[in-house]
Amino acid sequence: MTQAFGGPWTERKLRVLGEYLDRYTTALKNQAFDLIYVDAFAGEGQWRPNSGYAGGEYADYREIVDGSARIALNARDKPFDQLVFIEKTRAATLRCMRSATSSLIGTSRR
Repeated sequence: MTQAFGGPWTERKLRVLGEYLDRYTTALKNQAFDLIYVDAFAGEGQWRPNSGYAGGEYADYREIVDGSARIALNARDKPFDQLVFIEKTRAATLRCMRSATSSLIGTSRR
């Protein structure tokens, strides 16, 4: 299931998060410490806008995009050593997503 909320500003926020995490993990890839990602509003990995805006630039905006948890799981240059996803009602979905991603990239995620 895909969460529906927000609008184009949410997509921009997620794009900026992805760019930031890419640069962050690249800059720290040779450090001896573990990289830990904490997402206190993890959602369920995908997002579709549903802000209540019915017209204008928002009318045709219905693309499904990766949410913050999936963006963090897909960090490639140096994947996070630990990911902490906090979400009240979607914990099972997040566990499945994390397991599937870990098996794809061959890392052990706690």
